[in-house]
Amino acid sequence: MPSYATLAYDWCKVRLGVPCITAAQHAAMRAELRACQAAIAGCNDAQQPFENDMCLQAGARCERYLSYYLNTSRSPHNIRGAWDGSARGAPPEAVTAFLARPAVRAALGVAAGAPPWAASSAAVRRRFAYDAYKTVNATVARLLEGGLRVWVYAGDLDYMGNWVGAKAWLRALQWPGAAGFAAAPDTEFVVDGRWAGRERTYGNLTFVQVYEAGHAVPTDAPAVALQIIEHFMDGASLSP
Repeated sequence: MPSYATLAYDWCKVRLGVPCITAAQHAAMRAELRACQAAIAGCNDAQQPFENDMCLQAGARCERYLSYYLNTSRSPHNIRGAWDGSARGAPPEAVTAFLARPAVRAALGVAAGAPPWAASSAAVRRRFAYDAYKTVNATVARLLEGGLRVWVYAGDLDYMGNWVGAKAWLRALQWPGAAGFAAAPDTEFVVDGRWAGRERTYGNLTFVQVYEAGHAVPTDAPAVALQIIEHFMDGASLSP
């Protein structure tokens, strides 16, 4: 969670030349952080039932922490973009049309009576009310320990799923290769003759920072997204 304050102030200065929030707002964010983190810890207390009230409190307390950026006019999915409060991250119409095709629904195994695909659902969101702040550390560690390849990527203009936090999370993840991953170098890679991002790999864990892309990397940097997928499928490094 500390990454949201870092990104809103320090990283915005790096990428945009100016911070996305004021120094006073940055200080206020950092002051709100402790309550947010305490609620998250309570939500993940193994002695408590899965659906415990601290998970709902985490939502409320962390929303206050995040609100300093979210109340600006900047998009939560791309710090370069503006946001007017409508349809966050709504997909292109072509995506909706594609997923409505009978052949696509059949290929995906969608039940005949299922409603059309939608970008969001308040009903589904309510059912995940207790899940939003649950940790997946143990799950990811088991995947790595089982020998499965895990790749995590993030566009470096995204705020909500920001690269600073994703990288910090992986550096702190406890698994047999933790020390090696923490010490591994970041190496730049090229796509179509241009520097496209940085990759850090150790064993079967890879993190990719995609330059000049927001939350929707395939939309903002389609050639880079394709190369990430192809190299993941092939088990190959992006770097030379």
